[in-house]
Amino acid sequence: MADRRPKAGRRIPPSGEGRLRFQQGDVHALDVQLDEARNVKEQLDTTAAQLPDLLASLEQFQQTPARLAEEDDALATFLGEHYSDRKHVEHIQATLMIFRRKRALARLLAAESALRLALELLAPDPLIPHLVELLQAGSGPVARAEIDREQLTGSPRRLDEQLTHVKVRLREIQAAFGQSNGWIDIQYVRKERVRPIVVQYITALNKQREDGTPVPVELEREIDPELAAVIQARKEIPERLAPLVYETVSYGPYPFFRWREGKGPIYAVSLADTSVEMPERFKMGGFFAIRRRKKHT
Repeated sequence: MADRRPKAGRRIPPSGEGRLRFQQGDVHALDVQLDEARNVKEQLDTTAAQLPDLLASLEQFQQTPARLAEEDDALATFLGEHYSDRKHVEHIQATLMIFRRKRALARLLAAESALRLALELLAPDPLIPHLVELLQAGSGPVARAEIDREQLTGSPRRLDEQLTHVKVRLREIQAAFGQSNGWIDIQYVRKERVRPIVVQYITALNKQREDGTPVPVELEREIDPELAAVIQARKEIPERLAPLVYETVSYGPYPFFRWREGKGPIYAVSLADTSVEMPERFKMGGFFAIRRRKKHT
């Protein structure tokens, strides 16, 4: 069965019997329109009376260009000082300034569209000056005047054209806002490295070979005898001894500012400071070194 929704109550009652015999001054169902016209006139006058104060408040925004320039300079200075200990200080400053400027631009575009729409909506009704001329010319011209009925009844077509224009601008603004945001994520890096005690032991062995400096006794005690024998024999590290040589270390946190431009790839700039710990690299140089059989895939 079709969905039957209840009809809204009538504001104007049916005219009923005798409507064809109606004469000016007779009581009629449409008399409610007289009251409605007065009510809407009061609402119009009240709303219009509020506009001067609202328009006057816009005066403060006459200096918007200068204010935006000052805000831009202040933010650039702040970012330069706030991220001065970062490795990518200039890249961070430029990236964040791009996003701030895009957000400001999007707000300006939205305000411009709103103000242009306001200018169109507050413009004088072009019909009224023509009607005033007819009234000043006397009752004859008024009776014979040809008036565009769309100007009297309103034109949904013209309104739709205006709304379509505004919607296009709003979609552009929405796209600008969408490109003016990013996010910060934190990453940790897990790397395998040679244990520091093994690095010290190999360094000591090479120094002993170069200049005869003995390997410290306390260092030899820290090294598994079987592992020490393998290193001194310059053999490959067997898999069973690998845990004694290698350890996995977590480095970080590494903060990144990331963003996407439209539907394109994700970009990033590191927010790490200059003291951030980087994964160590132990170079296997020297006569004694760590030798590990390469894994074949």
